[in-house]
Amino acid sequence: MQGSLFDISKDLTQPLDIKSEQIRVRSLTFSLDDNLDRAGQTFLKNLFLLIALRIHTNN
Repeated sequence: MQGSLFDISKDLTQPLDIKSEQIRVRSLTFSLDDNLDRAGQTFLKNLFLLIALRIHTNN
């Protein structure tokens, strides 16, 4: 299954996770309401965790 990351500039009330044939779309939010540096670090931490989980589940 292939995946991509892209920006959705709209508040999501629930995480997005859609599968269609060979494509999967998931959301990962980035808060602009708080300290941007801290929010960016949290975003990257969550992104790297998702990547690590994907690598782990594909092996």
